[in-house]
Amino acid sequence: MAILVLADRGDIVSQPTRSAVAAATQLGGEVHVLVLGAEGAPAAAKLPGVAKVLVAEGEAVGHALAEPLAALLVSLAPGYTHLLAPGSAVATCLLYTSDAA
Repeated sequence: MAILVLADRGDIVSQPTRSAVAAATQLGGEVHVLVLGAEGAPAAAKLPGVAKVLVAEGEAVGHALAEPLAALLVSLAPGYTHLLAPGSAVATCLLYTSDAA
C-alpha cells in the first residue's frame, strides 16, 4: 500500500512538506501527495520519491474549510497505510478534524 502526504497550500513546496515527503520515503512504499489546489501540483510532482500527486479543488479548498477537507482525507484513508502532514496550522486542524469524523 501507499503512503499519503498532505501538502501545505501554495504554488511552492514548503520545507515542512518536503520533510514530510522525505519521512514518507523512509517508511517504504509508494508516496502520494495530496495538494490543496492545482497550483501546487507541478512542484509536488518534482519532489524526490513522489509517485503520484492528487489534487483537491473546489470551494472548500479555496476557503480552507476544515470539515469538507477532513471528509476528503477520511474517504482517501482506506487506501493508505500512513497519512503524514507538515506541522502547519491547516494540516494540524485537518488531521484533528479527520480524527473526529
